[in-house]
Amino acid sequence: MVFWVAVSCAFFLPYYWYLRECLKPQLLYHGHAVPLPSGDLVYFPIYQKGFAFLERFLARPGGLSEYLGARYCQYYYCPNLGAFVITAVALLVYLGSDWLIRLGGGGSSRGLRFVPPLLLLIVYNQYTFQLASCLALVVVLMATVVYVLVANRVDRALARAAVFAVLCVAVYYAAGGMYVLLAVLCALSELLANRRYVLGGLYLVAAAGVPLLGKYWFDVSVAAAYLHSSGLYGFGEFLPGAYSTEAPLNGERLSETAWSASYRLSSPRQLAALLCLYGSFIAILVVVVFRRTLGRLGTAIRFRSGRVGQVCFSSRLRPVWAMVTLSVAGVSVAWLTLDRDAQTVLQANYCARMETWPEFLEVIDRYPVREYPASVMVDVNRALFETGQLGSRMFSYRQSPEALFRLGSRAASLKGGCEMLFRLGRINEAEHAALEVLEMDGERPETLRLLADVYIVKRRSDVARVFLSVLTRDVVQGPWAEDRLQRLDSDPLLSSDPRIRDARLVMPLTDMVTESKEELLLALLARNRKNRMAFEYLMAYYLLTRQPDKVALHIDLLNDFGPQAFGYPTVPEHYAEALLLYLHNVNLPLDKPPNLRGRIIRRETLERVRQVIQVAYECRNDKEAMGKILTARFPNSGCRYLLTGEAGGVP
Repeated sequence: MVFWVAVSCAFFLPYYWYLRECLKPQLLYHGHAVPLPSGDLVYFPIYQKGFAFLERFLARPGGLSEYLGARYCQYYYCPNLGAFVITAVALLVYLGSDWLIRLGGGGSSRGLRFVPPLLLLIVYNQYTFQLASCLALVVVLMATVVYVLVANRVDRALARAAVFAVLCVAVYYAAGGMYVLLAVLCALSELLANRRYVLGGLYLVAAAGVPLLGKYWFDVSVAAAYLHSSGLYGFGEFLPGAYSTEAPLNGERLSETAWSASYRLSSPRQLAALLCLYGSFIAILVVVVFRRTLGRLGTAIRFRSGRVGQVCFSSRLRPVWAMVTLSVAGVSVAWLTLDRDAQTVLQANYCARMETWPEFLEVIDRYPVREYPASVMVDVNRALFETGQLGSRMFSYRQSPEALFRLGSRAASLKGGCEMLFRLGRINEAEHAALEVLEMDGERPETLRLLADVYIVKRRSDVARVFLSVLTRDVVQGPWAEDRLQRLDSDPLLSSDPRIRDARLVMPLTDMVTESKEELLLALLARNRKNRMAFEYLMAYYLLTRQPDKVALHIDLLNDFGPQAFGYPTVPEHYAEALLLYLHNVNLPLDKPPNLRGRIIRRETLERVRQVIQVAYECRNDKEAMGKILTARFPNSGCRYLLTGEAGGVP
């Protein structure tokens, strides 16, 4: 007994460490709707304290597991607590497996109880698991243990059937489609261990029939009746017009125009991992029932393996082999099944949402695909701006004119798209996009936070209080919202808050209806010419739209931001390249650029532009050859993009 307790501790302590340091559950907290390389989308549920939120889950099978999953996965925000929650679920699965083995009389086979936690780790490693399905599995295991415990003490078939019927109703209501596993395990227990074929057959019929009845009682689809809360089907894409469990601020159900996830089978790796996990409990029952036959087979193998085999498989060395096998299995599962591409995608998203921009740029260099999604392109350029590199490193990454920011519904569809507009100073556009996100995606904390700040900036504290009041029911963001409400009591305009104060300084005082990024950015500069973000994004827009003449027109604004801005006294690399190409186009000398107001262009930049001009002259009738030469010699230069429209190094 002491040995197995020590082995269990030696197993779950590294398990917890691995989840905290390698899996990093905090990546999932900010990862809602992030597309993974596998084609799956991450789904992270909303949770709010109070009975009104719980009530939404009580009207459908599996709702309780869903509610508890939404509740406890909020702790993913904290790395230590998130890893603890996931480890605790694995420990409950382990204990359930142990009870099944002991109740079946398979004490000598207790090493099998480590198999489900290892298989569960494979599921975790795909980054698309739902805590609700893991909790539903725990409910099923506990119910199976109760049934086997009763079956070992009660011999009457009618009494067993009555116990199964009660468990059947309770588990289907609490765990949804995971109930099928309960029925199958109970049926196998009767068929294999007790030889009650009629009772076991009835349980198999119940496994197939009860979810179908639930389809009509709860008005759910056939797929949801059998698979909901099992994790076997995941979230394919977010579409308007689908059912949503989130409710609006007034507490009523959202309209049918809300966004929700469309369902499809999980990715092959996730599907295989889950099927192996659920199948492992069936395998455990089979091994326990036929333990004597398997034991005799093992004995025969041991005696036929000679003296070396007998020594290796002796009772004294069995604990050693158990530890070695468990260690090798654990390390292999952790190392071989972690989806590192998914982790990199989620790590980049996490850094962007937490605004740790230097770390984001380090992670993005390991991004698994070269064609970044639109939201990642927006994050890349913001990271370059926040780290002071937008004017010098922008063309080290894939670019397009849409890679700066977007407006309206297109901004609402991007992770961080609304925050980007707020940071830029387009407060009204940020408000409209955030309200669209609220309608489509429900009361997510990041949306409520942004809308509260938007209305505080616009001096509409009464409206901000509505969003903050809802946010106080959030587990993680609730304290922030309560503090915000207290500060509004003493300072209704929150003028002392730097984020609010800075937004008011750059926010345009008049509205304008336009889709032109140039006009929007020029309006921001007209409102406050010290808006450095507006200036850099305007220059980036001119570069991305290949307008070096307009870069040259605005180059004299560099010194409006102080003599030490932009690496004084040099001109940022890409601005200098555009200016020199413009001077060449209008037949002006490259070594005497006007309007620099004391700034200089580095000699290396001047020489590189001259070389680029020479290449362009030599290949003037062969654009393809020019593109290849520039890509090979100057892959990250602004000249290459201005002449060919390509950026981001060697394809």
